[in-house]
Amino acid sequence: MLKLALTPRQELTNEYTGIYNYSSESPYWLISNFDAPEWTLEFPLRGKEPYQKVIDWGNVILPDRERLTSDKHAPLLNAFKYWITAVDDPFTNGGKQLKPKTVLVAIRSVISLINAILLHADEIDLANRHLSAINDDFVMALLVDYAEDGGVENGFYHYHDKAESLLRDAITNISDDEAKNFAEKHPFLLRDLPLELTPLNLSVDDRVKACCWLEQQEFYRSTSNTNRGVTRPQGNSTILKYLVYREKILCCNDLQLSMIEELPLIDSGTKREYAPVQQITEGTTLTEFSIVPFIAAFKYLLVANDHDKCSHIADDNALKNITVSRIQGHVKLKKSGRTQTLPYPVVFKLYSDAFTFCDSHTDAILDSVLAVLKAAKGLSRTKVNTIKKATKRSIFGQWKVSDDWHHLVNNHLLTLGVNNLFIDPMREDWFDALRANNGLFNLFSVLIGSAQLHLGAMCARRQDELTSLMPFGNLSPNLDPSSPIGKKSNYNLIFRVKKTGSGGKNAINDEIQRPIPRSVALLIWKIEQFNQDLIDNGLAKKGNLALFNNINNKSLTVFKSAKKQFNANFDVMCDYLESQTVIDKKGITRRYYIRQHPLRRFFAMIFFWSSGYDGLETIRWMLGHSDVEHLYNYITESQTGGAIKGVKAAYLVEALQSGVKLEGIDSLREVIANRYGVSGSAIRLYPSSVAVETFEDEDDYKTTPPIDDLDTQAELESQVLELLEEDIITLEPNFFKVEGSEQQFYNLVLQVKEIG
Repeated sequence: MLKLALTPRQELTNEYTGIYNYSSESPYWLISNFDAPEWTLEFPLRGKEPYQKVIDWGNVILPDRERLTSDKHAPLLNAFKYWITAVDDPFTNGGKQLKPKTVLVAIRSVISLINAILLHADEIDLANRHLSAINDDFVMALLVDYAEDGGVENGFYHYHDKAESLLRDAITNISDDEAKNFAEKHPFLLRDLPLELTPLNLSVDDRVKACCWLEQQEFYRSTSNTNRGVTRPQGNSTILKYLVYREKILCCNDLQLSMIEELPLIDSGTKREYAPVQQITEGTTLTEFSIVPFIAAFKYLLVANDHDKCSHIADDNALKNITVSRIQGHVKLKKSGRTQTLPYPVVFKLYSDAFTFCDSHTDAILDSVLAVLKAAKGLSRTKVNTIKKATKRSIFGQWKVSDDWHHLVNNHLLTLGVNNLFIDPMREDWFDALRANNGLFNLFSVLIGSAQLHLGAMCARRQDELTSLMPFGNLSPNLDPSSPIGKKSNYNLIFRVKKTGSGGKNAINDEIQRPIPRSVALLIWKIEQFNQDLIDNGLAKKGNLALFNNINNKSLTVFKSAKKQFNANFDVMCDYLESQTVIDKKGITRRYYIRQHPLRRFFAMIFFWSSGYDGLETIRWMLGHSDVEHLYNYITESQTGGAIKGVKAAYLVEALQSGVKLEGIDSLREVIANRYGVSGSAIRLYPSSVAVETFEDEDDYKTTPPIDDLDTQAELESQVLELLEEDIITLEPNFFKVEGSEQQFYNLVLQVKEIG
């Protein structure tokens, strides 16, 4: 592509920004030639091997039976290619130089949109009309589908509908006798499933036939090179994706799809005692924030109109006029700040229980696990060949049936109930065994989950910031908090903050420090020393560890916790400590399973629920601010406007329900009643916090409010949030000092600007 000469001003700008160096046909991450039928993309990722992604353009066949790489479809293919390279062009994204990971995420969004177009190829006659088939109505329909159907999987790919159609055609080839024999082998298929777990809408008989046909397609077999042919009774999504989308979309193998609960041949063994609480207000779908990246990604397609060798969109307004507000006219999107609010009594109690657990058992667990892993390494050197030849069992399997490891475990843990390295995942009483402390490695997971909770609640960090913490060296000062000097020191957590720093090929995140309590620092220090011991003893390499790690119970190896393991640690902690449960409309018990994003909001909530100066002063000290007003400004500015408004909405709903004395609260009740037609009884629900206060001294206390109350509370929060968004109400602190005192105090002031 011919580059124009730069003016002196452009040359000066380019010297400092490099924005004029970008080539839409050869960005740094495109390893292949622009005109190649297959692209290899490579993204440098800090501290990791470069990530490669392959786009096989020739894999797609359009309805005219011509491949996308054919001469006929060259204009459409070029438009798709320029669409992808536009995401990193500073002149199409406001002059910003994006970080490699951000570019990769944006490219994935564009590929999802390309695939959505390809899947509608028949309807819009894409093979003959190319981009002229893209108009305002089509784009709006795609984005409304995305919003209504809950995201990429069913909004763009219509996964469940297409899988159902495939299987309904396929079951006509399965006889009743085949189905009967298959059901006898796999009686798990005959179970009753709740409606929410039957997205394919198959009857039990049809489900059996569908799974019988899928087995014939090797759906229940592994396709990996190392485990090819091994049985996978949960099903192989790679096989099903191929059957559903063969030669219809790009990057099929990269498509991440959830497991369909109707198809496994045995229990998935998901280790959660109850279904999770999912407070999703009826009538709402995705958040406004979630749809914005796809609106932006669609508008990149306009670059095709700047290139002669591309198919062009006939009407530029087809993309320019797509907005969140227009989509809101077709489907109700949740406000960006309206993520699920964890009731603060749930978090307080869980935090207290987790702290007690860590205080009582951290040293014993870490010392015992390290001793076992060290001994396992010695066993692997001296006995592994003998064991494999004689029993064909893993080292773990050998130890599981012997007493060789018991002397390595701290007596405190043996007395507590430890009698195995890991609880058999197939045990029916798995959760009882967990709480009876039977599994050493399970206790390690509880410990790591508790540490995640402590750090997550105290630092309000993003999950990927926590999962990317180093195995050790995360504290400042880097010394033992229990040492004489450490006991006198204030501690900070060192981390790389996401969404800041410099972009481009050599992008880097800013490294910052934030204060944490010494008690949390001590827990982190102990885990860091454990990680250091693993490395020093040759049990792991530094690059394979993070601060939070998990143990593979078969190989007895330690590996860093990614998102899945991070959440699994939270889950096992919640089941072990028995976090609060609720009862849904069908009488099913559900449990609050902690996640990091709600903990970020919980951190901000501490301000609003602190009953006086002392609570706020503690937060002020932790964040290292000079006064409480500065603290409030920090919390407000470091959280998005939507997030802080969500916190305020949750606080006001609690005030509405519990009778908190707040000037203007009666006026707020009147506004809600008049504007939304909400009855006074609904506004005055019996809040969970009152239940905690009432029954906290009872030995058999367990709060299980009906889900209807939680749904109504969530609806109230949405209504209050709308009032905050529209500035009909405000909730702000009024800071003041008492004469003769240097301490700052505050009152929360609610102002209602509209009544009736």
